Amino acid sequence: MNKFKKGNVQIVVVAMIILFLVVGGFFFWQLQSAGKEAMTKRENIESAESEAMEKKEVMADSDNETVQKDGVMMAKILAKKNSTFSEFNLKDYEKALSEGKIVYLEFYANWCPICRAQETELIEGFNKLKRDDVAGFRVNFKDDQTDEDEKSLAEKFKIPYQHHKIVLKGGQVVINSADTWDVQTLVSELSNL
Repeated sequence: MNKFKKGNVQIVVVAMIILFLVVGGFFFWQLQSAGKEAMTKRENIESAESEAMEKKEVMADSDNETVQKDGVMMAKILAKKNSTFSEFNLKDYEKALSEGKIVYLEFYANWCPICRAQETELIEGFNKLKRDDVAGFRVNFKDDQTDEDEKSLAEKFKIPYQHHKIVLKGGQVVINSADTWDVQTLVSELSNL
């Protein structure tokens, strides 16, 4: 009887070792698969960011210009066909309001990956916009380029965080959005005002 118990114990121990190896091997395989999947996703994200940066650089080379007025450097224009999209400048902003233009404000932080990715879409959207009564401004928000005028504007509109949009018509807020906009959204929203 003692031999029988001893043999059963050995079988149970061997079975447990085999089970441990199978389960451990399965988890190891799952970890490797997850690691490979994460690497693939990371590579895809890096590739998309690289393409976005290349596209932005091409657009920067062809579309960006800085306006000079009476020898003074003014805002950098990011998009200009019928309507303009430029870096924020208080004088240009006030002029656009006084001329009764629809004013688009994009609160942008240079450290924000969503802002940087979305900027390419916004530039393309402004270049496709068929209206000449829209003035868009990229307003620096809580980054190392934010000036006092931009801080005051963010406080006035109670902007909670970057990549927030405000659209004014007749000086009144008609759109207050925290959504991410692509080319089609920008063109649709601004064309329908």
